[in-house]
Amino acid sequence: MSETDDEDRPVAYNRVAGVVVTGNEDCAHHVISEITGALADIGYTIPGQAWTYWHLGPGPGPEYLESSADVRGLTAPAGSSPTNSMASLRR
Repeated sequence: MSETDDEDRPVAYNRVAGVVVTGNEDCAHHVISEITGALADIGYTIPGQAWTYWHLGPGPGPEYLESSADVRGLTAPAGSSPTNSMASLRR
């Protein structure tokens, strides 16, 4: 991309990115691949496993806040792994 900062560097220079998606598993993987590819194309660094997605199996189901506490409890570890990957790379 041609947009630069005050020091004439690409705006994504020295930036790390990750992706969070909601939806079913097949679509989430597709969306993650498209978004991470686009971010990498414009210069962001994408560490391995810097993504997560929420889904409750195929077909319609309860919204995240309407699901049981034990199901919601799975999201913290799923979200902390990508966060740790991005934070480690950023340092």
